[in-house]
Amino acid sequence: MMALLILREMHRVIMDYRKMMQLRDEPHRVRALATSILETESTELSDQDLKFLYKLEVYEADPPLSHRQLEYLDGLVAKTSGRAKAGNYSAAKLIQKAWELRFDLSEDNEQWIVGMHAHGPGVAPSERAWLRLLAICRSIRLIPRDEWVDLRRA
Repeated sequence: MMALLILREMHRVIMDYRKMMQLRDEPHRVRALATSILETESTELSDQDLKFLYKLEVYEADPPLSHRQLEYLDGLVAKTSGRAKAGNYSAAKLIQKAWELRFDLSEDNEQWIVGMHAHGPGVAPSERAWLRLLAICRSIRLIPRDEWVDLRRA
């Protein structure tokens, strides 16, 4: 579990500052990004996240976003955007293998895997879903426990 927390923290550090600084100087892009994140209707957004995004929907570049706000926005993008692959792993393949071994899982994880399996082969989990999928796969030894998986590299 500690390795997952370290992975999450390492993942948050990686941010394309040039891209985010350009974004800060283009209020229409900030507003569009905030709106698109809100439209995902992600259940992973907290009340604080929603409040921040609602403020960005009317962002006018004065005052400019701070580095901390840019990092927070980058984290929200990562949290809500799904990806079919992470590192050398395909979500669909891991979910299929975990689904086949679902009776070896706890009831909660079994239900979660069944729900993810229902999405079909085009499944693209969010960052949080990837973290849970990797933890489940480690628990049933589908992937090595000590392997670091880069969630940003597909």
